[in-house]
Amino acid sequence: LLLITVLSAGAFEVYARGPGAGMHAFGRGVGKFFLRFARIALLASLAYFVVFLVWQGAAAWLVNRIFRDAVVERWFFYTEWLRWALLLGTVFVVNVIVEYAKADIVIDEHRSVLAALGYAAGFVLARFRTVMAIYFGLGAFTLAAIVLYAALARYFPQTNVPTVLIWFLVAQVLLWLRWMFRLSSWGAAVAYYREHAYRRQPMPETTTAAPAGAS
Repeated sequence: LLLITVLSAGAFEVYARGPGAGMHAFGRGVGKFFLRFARIALLASLAYFVVFLVWQGAAAWLVNRIFRDAVVERWFFYTEWLRWALLLGTVFVVNVIVEYAKADIVIDEHRSVLAALGYAAGFVLARFRTVMAIYFGLGAFTLAAIVLYAALARYFPQTNVPTVLIWFLVAQVLLWLRWMFRLSSWGAAVAYYREHAYRRQPMPETTTAAPAGAS
């Protein structure tokens, strides 16, 4: 969690600065946004706890109580699948809101984490289908890397020194790909939020009435 917080603080700043931003921008982002990102991580951890408490605690208890004396188990089976789908969907939505809250903090430089989460939640809900399509589209590449790793583990066992070495190299490549996909997700969040975030209306200028008799 600490590593993700540090890396995301620097990476979001690099993406926000655009072309030409390098390690200097990365370091500035870590120093400038780390504490705010850490507060987001704490609030996100609380949100995940509530999500699991609801779907794995209260919802699971309610489903078991409803179907406790059921003779046909088909509806219990379908309800359990629905509960798991809602659990995963809620976790994904929290993930997306957290990413866009980080983008809001970097782009608009909100000092309030709660304000950033509020803006991000409104932004995600207003463009839910597009935002989730971007998230799942990039997530599919991560899933493909996991499937590839599982397939290699199943059909390419580590039986001698050369295969162990090959496995080590493959693991490093897959780890690199995983981080590239994560960075791509962060970059997509920054780019999409910057392009489509609501424009704030400027505050009207206040005018002071001229004193009587003034020309």
